[in-house]
Amino acid sequence: HYFNYDVNRNIQKIIDPIPNSSSISFCVVDPFKVKNLHFNTIVEISNNLRSDFLILIPTVMDIGRNEHNYSKEDSVYLDNFLGTVDWREQWSNQNNKTGKNFWIFVTNYFISRMNEIGYIHYAHEPVNKPGTKVTKYHLVFFSKNPLGKKFFVSSIKGTDNQQKLD
Repeated sequence: HYFNYDVNRNIQKIIDPIPNSSSISFCVVDPFKVKNLHFNTIVEISNNLRSDFLILIPTVMDIGRNEHNYSKEDSVYLDNFLGTVDWREQWSNQNNKTGKNFWIFVTNYFISRMNEIGYIHYAHEPVNKPGTKVTKYHLVFFSKNPLGKKFFVSSIKGTDNQQKLD
């Protein structure tokens, strides 16, 4: 199925057509920036489906570049992305507050939030700008079952690097 909806506002329209059986769904979450994903959307999927997740965390391409915007008191984007405002106090207690440390902090906080709802993070891969060592974002795989790791590792084993579009 293809849905042209804001997933955060229409999650039930997306969940309803998916059979809720003993099978496991694989959910690829690909937000362009943190404002495109609310943590509560992940919780809704988790509550309604047995699902593993591959989540793009826009670390450098968004979080690192926009720390000055996201850390403002009136900005709700990271509050929604992390599903809580509690991150603010923890970040304010950090000693070394720089862009790189900010996206690392947000990524680790997101992983801890996934742990709180029963997910284990098994893979954490940086994705670089093609032809460079410049990281753009991170792909993080989550599952509630250790078999998820086995399936994920076997599915990427032997894959080639992404092909260029010519």
